Amino acid sequence: MKKRVKIWKLFNSFIRLDSPIKETTLGTGLGLYLTKKIITSVFNGKIYVESIYGKGSTFTMEIPLNIREKQLEV
Repeated sequence: MKKRVKIWKLFNSFIRLDSPIKETTLGTGLGLYLTKKIITSVFNGKIYVESIYGKGSTFTMEIPLNIREKQLEV
């Protein structure tokens, strides 16, 4: 079964894509949004996703080895 989904939406806040486990699994849709923010803003890295509907997804994060200190605004 092939289904086209806008997978990039996963990284938006409060988004949960349609899935059979969505009905039984609690969540707010903030986990991947916050993960992307931390990876890109704090570590100057990148996050990717590859997914096959009904099979699963693989998330890959790239974080540079040389991380410069950044001032974080509070």
